[in-house]
Amino acid sequence: MGESDPIEVFATRYMQEPWRFPDKHIELASLSVAMIVRNDETNIARSLESVKDIANEIIVVDTGSSDHTVEIARSHGAKVVFHPWNNSWSEAGNICLENATCDWVLFLDADDELIAEDVSRLAQLIQDIDHSGFYLGEIYYVGEQEEDGAVSSLSFRLWRNKSEYRFADADQEQLKASARHNNPRVGVAEVRINNFGYLNKPNTNKVQRDLRILMGERDDGSGDFSLRIKVGVDYLAQGDFKRALESYKRAFANLSGSDIQNAARLANNMSLCLKSLGRHRQALKLLRDAQDAYPEYVDLFYMEGLVHFEERDYESATTCFETCLTMGSHRRLYYSHSGVGSYMAAYMAARTCLALGNEAKSLCYYEKALALNAGYGRAAYDLGLLLLRKDGPENVRQILESQVDLNSEVVLSSLSLLFSQTGYYDISLIYVEQLAEKGSAPSQTALLKGECLFNLGYFKEAIAEFDKVAISSQHYSAACANKSVCYMLIGDSKRAIEAIDLIKSIKEFALVHAIYRSVASLSKGRVSSISLDVAQKDSALQIVADLMGKLLELKNLDVFEKAVALLDELGLSPGESSLFLGKIYYDAGYNEIAVEELIHAYESGSADGESFYILGSTAFDNEFFEEAKTFFFEALHRGVEELGLFVLLGRTLIKQGEIGLAAEVFEAGAGKYPNAPLIAELRQHI
Repeated sequence: MGESDPIEVFATRYMQEPWRFPDKHIELASLSVAMIVRNDETNIARSLESVKDIANEIIVVDTGSSDHTVEIARSHGAKVVFHPWNNSWSEAGNICLENATCDWVLFLDADDELIAEDVSRLAQLIQDIDHSGFYLGEIYYVGEQEEDGAVSSLSFRLWRNKSEYRFADADQEQLKASARHNNPRVGVAEVRINNFGYLNKPNTNKVQRDLRILMGERDDGSGDFSLRIKVGVDYLAQGDFKRALESYKRAFANLSGSDIQNAARLANNMSLCLKSLGRHRQALKLLRDAQDAYPEYVDLFYMEGLVHFEERDYESATTCFETCLTMGSHRRLYYSHSGVGSYMAAYMAARTCLALGNEAKSLCYYEKALALNAGYGRAAYDLGLLLLRKDGPENVRQILESQVDLNSEVVLSSLSLLFSQTGYYDISLIYVEQLAEKGSAPSQTALLKGECLFNLGYFKEAIAEFDKVAISSQHYSAACANKSVCYMLIGDSKRAIEAIDLIKSIKEFALVHAIYRSVASLSKGRVSSISLDVAQKDSALQIVADLMGKLLELKNLDVFEKAVALLDELGLSPGESSLFLGKIYYDAGYNEIAVEELIHAYESGSADGESFYILGSTAFDNEFFEEAKTFFFEALHRGVEELGLFVLLGRTLIKQGEIGLAAEVFEAGAGKYPNAPLIAELRQHI
């Protein structure tokens, strides 16, 4: 048989393509989203929301939740399969796969989020006919907050739904091997997943489990690149930056010279480790070398900004974040951290400008962050704080609502916290009620609502809300502590002790339990005793300060005065107690009593720089300028360098007619805050 005419072959294939016939039904590939869950009510709604527009079905295998996880999953249309946890991740994973009926499977954790701008890419990907599966980009948040930086990796998350593709371990090696055996083409896709599982308060048990699994499977120290990256992430989550760095260095040493993607990503990961270790100079050297090699990788410039921010070099940090905004977001070849080229860079630029004293420019950047992402709760919160300095809560509320997405649960939660933490509990309650209607995080919502009612003085109603918080929820301990205080304030010390005893076995809340139980006993007139290690003293004092400050805010002086006895038990001298109480009184607006306590602290030799700043501010407000001058200079001498101190001291000296000395103070202030408009204005006036 002779060779076919290539033109005829092309013509035949061309005419057979489905898109040539618009009326012909085209069968699109379908997608099952699968996940294993247990007590994930805090995160699962975000994960399910992120795939709602692409998933044909959602399979959730619940291994024993006692919170609202199952209800939330079902409310998002998921099929929930119950399977007891048998210490086998692969067993639960295979239950997911056995229940999946679509052409492809996307495997997620409950704390994952498919990045919105990549949904369309994923939709195109599952129409692929050549590959058996794909690695996707995974962005791990490992700091206290998202803006602290992230590390990235590749993870095998998407594959064809075939009966021979099954898990035999927890890092998916066996499943990948099956996929390659059936079809050696496993691809890498430009689809990213955010992982919030290690953010702020990592699940230590999960991290240690992952490390045991990962390292156990590679006892010889070998292993593929993605394994090294994952081990590094787990070390980061534990705060072991040194081991994380070593893991990344080993991965880097095994790279081929042409592997641009992984080299750039590793440079960013290693720089985050160096930053966290305080090795800023090395971090900057690595970042600048990487920027020369990979000039389009915006994450490197964002990370440089974070290093400068940590060094308090706010001008350099601002330049870096502005560079990120100019570069823009996700570029080909790189798995960029979501937002580093847009809203997150604008937010960090706002923070650097505020640190430099330039409120006007900071305000513009906060608004830009929200313009780029109206669902960015942290920007809404910080912008609100800035606006509340100069405007009333109702006006601020209107301004914020004109710039944010009120359908976003993150925004509603942030606005609730903003107005709650600034004392406008009635406004906060409005946003909590809106959040409750969505029903996605019932324990968190109950805690927020309870706190609002508590602060408004509705203690019994607050208790009812705190009772709704699930025992398995991360908010349970806070709910018990708040409930205990409510009982103290209605005079039921017995139930106050019972409420706080509910968390006595939770190690992280041992100090809270000891202190609240002592205050409950003191409120009943009983003798209380508390024993602490020296290392626990500062933490204990902060807990006491927060509790006593709240008692003052609620004007419950009876319980407050009984709680003062705790200071003796914590080992404070009379002078130290006066210093401690003076600051609490001042923060609560009891200025006259605050001054009395701080003067006593001074006479006892216990005063510090902050106390002199407070005394100076009070003297200035009462037009005692000579005394204010003395206090302010003493505060400067003791290391206080706040912008407000330079401004108030300069104004005090002007009132005293000491113009030359005032100019020197403003000059010193300008050295610390070169872009502060207020200091510039005062210097020009002089």
